Amino acid sequence: MHEYSTALLQIVSTKMSADELAEGLSLPNAARQQPPPPHSYFGFETKTICSSDDLNAHIDVLLSKLSFKKGFLKERQLSGDEITVIWFANSQKAPFSILTPNSMKALADFNLSILIKNSPAQ
Repeated sequence: MHEYSTALLQIVSTKMSADELAEGLSLPNAARQQPPPPHSYFGFETKTICSSDDLNAHIDVLLSKLSFKKGFLKERQLSGDEITVIWFANSQKAPFSILTPNSMKALADFNLSILIKNSPAQ
């Protein structure tokens, strides 16, 4: 498991390169795999801007950074890109994370899916 908690914003693009995605979002790119289209990856981890172990705090900070990029994200979604937030809790975190109504609404406003996994597979 992870030593820190982070939410990963991941975009899998069918048309844009990872560099074009990074330029469009203007966020530091921390993707581990960046093949050329049609499967380019852009990744941004919230651990660089949020030290909390609370999923909702990470969502708040991430979406505040994306607030001016809502049009870009919508354009990418309409073009067929997959955009997901993936939550990685640190190894000390409880087995569950609970999304607040505000976090659920914010993710819905951005039309973002979320994957939550706190504990390792048994």
